[in-house]
Amino acid sequence: MAQAARTTSLLEEVAGECERRGARIIAVRTDVGDPDQCRHLIKRTANTFARIDTLVNSAGVGMTVRFDEDF
Repeated sequence: MAQAARTTSLLEEVAGECERRGARIIAVRTDVGDPDQCRHLIKRTANTFARIDTLVNSAGVGMTVRFDEDF
């Protein structure tokens, strides 16, 4: 499994927990807004595991508003 995020410390924390639970994982610091970094992530994942079965991108932007207000 590969995981990616911009925050290295959080990547290492999650990777460590996954490894303690028996997962084989790589953590790659990646800003998904940068196409070159995304290509690096995909190449490194494919080189490490020989293939990619599923790719999930859950990066997003959140917005908080009151339900009774227009936005």
